[in-house]
Amino acid sequence: METPIIYHCTVCDEGFNTKSERKNHFRQICQTSIKIVDMDGNIKTMERIDGKFECFKCGTKFNRSNNLTTHWKKCQRHDGNKSTNEILTFKLIL
Repeated sequence: METPIIYHCTVCDEGFNTKSERKNHFRQICQTSIKIVDMDGNIKTMERIDGKFECFKCGTKFNRSNNLTTHWKKCQRHDGNKSTNEILTFKLIL
């Protein structure tokens, strides 16, 4: 017996058996941008270009937004100037 498809992508309506499958699909296929907000409230929007998100600091490219988020936490630690204004948080845009 097949598992019923109960989770649908909010962008393309493709169906999935689990929430995690849907989330992975969205992050890799349908998410077009993410917002980055710094401690001063400045907002930057990172667009998916040619299917990838690019770290604005080092240029590394990622298929999924969550991989960029994880990378950024490490990338910003390698900067000699770790002022609180440079520590960014990530928010997803649906």
